[in-house]
Amino acid sequence: MKALSLDLRQRIIDALDKDATQGSIAKRFAVSDSSVERLATKKRLGLSLEPKPTPGRKRRVPEDKLAAFEELVRSRKDWTAEALADAWQAQGEASLSISTATRVLKQIRFSFKKMQNRSGARCPKTSRVLEANRGT
Repeated sequence: MKALSLDLRQRIIDALDKDATQGSIAKRFAVSDSSVERLATKKRLGLSLEPKPTPGRKRRVPEDKLAAFEELVRSRKDWTAEALADAWQAQGEASLSISTATRVLKQIRFSFKKMQNRSGARCPKTSRVLEANRGT
């Protein structure tokens, strides 16, 4: 759930200052009673009304760089996720793991077919194992 905007938080505090009940304020601004109570406590203690930062790690490819990543992908559609991750790092950006590169490809809705090599395996490592098992 998204945090309440700072403007809405301030309007709730202003309504509390006009001696309205917490329940009526919650109904009026379509927020929960506990949200109004939490904001009242912050005001009483002199704390900031700013929402807390969103938890979690920052993205390796931020929203403003998605267009650049998509341009890189479209320039060479035959690259593997590993090659894309290496090319992204070579451009001076953050290093990406293969799984992160694949997640970003999903995020930009880029689809690709998995290519099969001559032995029928999907990757060179697997094809070596298949060739070893065949006795070649």
